[in-house]
Amino acid sequence: MKRLFTLLFPGLLGAAIAYPIPATHRAKRLLNTADTVAEIAKASINGVHYTAMYTTGYNVYIKGPGGKILFRQNAAGFVGFEFADFNGDGYKDLQISYISNTPGIADLLLYDKRSKNLRLVKAFDNYPDAIRIKHTNMYYSYHHSGCADADWDSDLFKIENFKTVRIGNINCQDCSNNPKENRISVYTVNNKDRKLLKTFKSDIVNDYTDTKWGFIAWYWKRNHKHFTK
Repeated sequence: MKRLFTLLFPGLLGAAIAYPIPATHRAKRLLNTADTVAEIAKASINGVHYTAMYTTGYNVYIKGPGGKILFRQNAAGFVGFEFADFNGDGYKDLQISYISNTPGIADLLLYDKRSKNLRLVKAFDNYPDAIRIKHTNMYYSYHHSGCADADWDSDLFKIENFKTVRIGNINCQDCSNNPKENRISVYTVNNKDRKLLKTFKSDIVNDYTDTKWGFIAWYWKRNHKHFTK
């Protein structure tokens, strides 16, 4: 999913581990460029200290031992970053969040035990607001698909070899004046091929405390084992 930026708030972040650089340090430069450190977050992973930095040049850097720069990426639309264990392997990862027309867009860098480094997960930003299903290597996302959020999608996916693999999709069409045409369709996904698995009336979401988000969580947690690739 492409990032379509509408605003830029470089200092918004509520995570306790991230904090703004003191004013006396804001003149610090990186790589002899005009980049000035605006925000940092730190973590110790597997006994090694890492520092993530966001700069006024709209870049994110990750520094490792000895101050070596291990990663650099343009981060226009940056909202914040956080070190946390995303995939449940016991090691902290780094999630970088952005503001865009689609809420919940983020990049993910997973800790790689082999290289002892943080590695970018390919196409993770195609899966907004991604949530891990506990005790699995499966995740699900949510994004609006039009009609003032009455139409929406949720994708089920895996992360394999630092790449996302989509294996399921829930599509809701709930914008027709004819109630019989409003439905939720569940598909299995294999590359670009989708196979219809099940349909529900779109108003089934009203049976759940959190409406559509409650339905999405219930369906994927209960049925994820039926989706393989």
